[in-house]
Amino acid sequence: SVLDIGCGSGILSVASSKLGAKEVFATDIDPLAVEATLDNAELNKISNINAVEGSLLDKVDKKYDVVIANILLNVLDILIPDLPKALEKDGIFICSGLINSQRDNIVNILEKNNLEIVEISEKGEWISVISRFKNV
Repeated sequence: SVLDIGCGSGILSVASSKLGAKEVFATDIDPLAVEATLDNAELNKISNINAVEGSLLDKVDKKYDVVIANILLNVLDILIPDLPKALEKDGIFICSGLINSQRDNIVNILEKNNLEIVEISEKGEWISVISRFKNV
């Protein structure tokens, strides 16, 4: 199961479904983003994506195996402390949309919130970070 926070166009939701996610729950504060996510799911003939308007985790009422967020660092700083509400104990958190100069900041935020770095990927000046709860 995958939770896509700040789903935007739904590209990560669609990719998650195509890569085998059984269930995808997507949220965004922008109703047009929710509409775009549902439209893109339909265009890709995907029926297991549920997208709703909401801020961060306010519409989330269960835990997911994977949580993905392609959002700004200042928003991640607010989101990450609340991850235990949405991420299974042995789940994976993937954040992206970060520039390389933010690497130390995001690593510090994750580690401060009991998450360990699994992998940091870099493409040009952009990074993505895969993490999970420590002591799994």
